[in-house]
Amino acid sequence: DSIEAGKYQAAIGTLTAAQGQANADELSELHYYLAYAYCLADDPTNAAKSLAGVTSSPGTTWSGDYVLLQAKLYVDSFAYAQAIQWLVEPSHDLSADVDRGGLYYFLLGAAYRGSGEAAKEKLCFQKVVSMGADSELGKAASELLKNL
Repeated sequence: DSIEAGKYQAAIGTLTAAQGQANADELSELHYYLAYAYCLADDPTNAAKSLAGVTSSPGTTWSGDYVLLQAKLYVDSFAYAQAIQWLVEPSHDLSADVDRGGLYYFLLGAAYRGSGEAAKEKLCFQKVVSMGADSELGKAASELLKNL
C-alpha cells in the first residue's frame, strides 16, 4: 500500500485514477483515503476537498478515522467551533473507542484550547493522560496540562 509506505503522491495518483472506476458504494471510501493521503502529504486544502465527497455510515471500518481526520482538518485550519460541533455530535463520539479515544479527546481538547474554553480543555487532556500517560498523545497532553 502506497500510503503505508509513505509514498503519498503515488497513492494520490492511484486513488485519483480509481475514481472513474469506483461504484457509488466505493466512492466515499475512496474519497476518505484520498483525503488521508493528501493530509499526510501536507496538502490540507485538497484533503478538505476530498473529504467533502465522503458520506460515511457508522460501522464501516474507516468511519472512526474519517471523524478524526475531519476534526484534525478543522483544528489545523483554526475552525475550533466547527471541530467541537463535529466531535460532540453523538454519531461522532469516539470517547469509548479503545483505539481512537485518546486522539478523539486530544483533538477535542485542542479545539477547546483554541476556543478559549480552558476548563473543558483541561478535562479532555486529563482524559488523554488517563488513557495512556506513556503514549505519545499522553505525553503531549501532559505537557499541555502543565501550561494551564
